[in-house]
Amino acid sequence: MSKPLSINKWWLPISILISIVMIALVIYMTVDRETIHYLFKIDPFFILIAISLHIASWFVWALRILILSKLAKPDCNMKFIDSINAVITNLFLAAVTPSMAGGEPVRIQMLSKKGLGVGRATAVVIGERIFDAILVISLLPFGIAVIISQTGIASSRAVMLGLAIGLALFCLGIAIFMYSLLKPEKIKNIIIRLNERFSSILKGRIDTEKFIRTIEGFIREFQIGSKFIFSMKNSRGVIAVFALTAVYWFLEFLVASFVLLSLHQDPIWIKSVAAQILLLVVIMIPLTPGSSGLAEGVGSLIYGNMVNLSILGIFIALWRFLTYHINIIVGGLYQYKLVKSFLPEY
Repeated sequence: MSKPLSINKWWLPISILISIVMIALVIYMTVDRETIHYLFKIDPFFILIAISLHIASWFVWALRILILSKLAKPDCNMKFIDSINAVITNLFLAAVTPSMAGGEPVRIQMLSKKGLGVGRATAVVIGERIFDAILVISLLPFGIAVIISQTGIASSRAVMLGLAIGLALFCLGIAIFMYSLLKPEKIKNIIIRLNERFSSILKGRIDTEKFIRTIEGFIREFQIGSKFIFSMKNSRGVIAVFALTAVYWFLEFLVASFVLLSLHQDPIWIKSVAAQILLLVVIMIPLTPGSSGLAEGVGSLIYGNMVNLSILGIFIALWRFLTYHINIIVGGLYQYKLVKSFLPEY
C-alpha cells in the first residue's frame, strides 16, 4: 500500500507544476500592455456562469451514471445522491492521473458497494467511456472542418499528430470493449496466463483456483451488465444516456466561450466548441498527469489562431482553472472530508 500512496503524492505536485509552468510560458510569450488592461477588467458575472456550467456538468454526469447503473442492474439500490458522491469523489484522482484514468477505479468501487458488484460496476464505467468515444468520434469531422477552414492549425504537425493518436486510442478502446463482449473466454484466458506468470514470480503465493473463479465471476457479470446496457430492449435508456453525454460535454465546451466573454472578447461559439472537440481527443493521450501541460500547450496552439494574442495567456489560465484546478480543489476537499468521517474522534 505504501508504494501506490507515494506515487499518488508525486502525481499532484507534478500535474500542478506542469500546468502552472506551461500557463506561465504562454503568458510570458503573449503578455503586453493590453494584457494588463484586460486582466483588471475581467467580468466576474461571466466567470460565475462558467463555474455554474462546469458544476452543472457534474450533476448531468451523475444522472448518466444512475441511468447506466439501473440499465446494468435494475434492482441495484443506487440513488442520485450516490451518483453525485461517485462523481465528486473521482474528480481528484481523475485530475492527477494520465487520461483521467484514476477516476475509474474510484467510481467502480463506489458503484460496486451499491449492489452492482465489481463486474457490472466496471461495465457501467467502461460504458461511460464508450458513449463518450462514440460522441467524440461523431463530432470530430465537424471539429476538424471548422478549425481547418477558419484557422491555420492544419499546418501544426503536433496538433494533427495528437489528433491521430487520440483518435486511435478512442477506436482501440471501443474495439477492446466489443472484443471483450464477443470473446469473453479469450479475455479470461489472457488474464489467467498473466496470473500464471505472476504466480511464478511470486512463487505460488496466489491461489490460482480462487483467482480463476473470481475472474470468471467478474467476466460473467461484466458481460451481463454490458449486454443489459446496450440491449435493444433498453433503447430508450441508451438514447437518454447518449443525450446526457451530449449535454455533459456541451456544458463543458461552453466554459471556454464564457471565459472569453469575461475578457470582453467574441465568444466564437462554434469555433470554440470545435476547438474543444479537438482538445478532448488530444488530452486523452496518456502523457502527463491530468493532461497537464498538454491541454495548455495544444489549447494555446488552437486558440492562438482564433483570439487576441494579448489575452491568450489569461484565457488559458482561467479556462484551465475552471475546468481542471477546480476539480483538484473540490475533489481533494471532498476526499479529505470523506476520509476524516471514518477516523475515530479523540
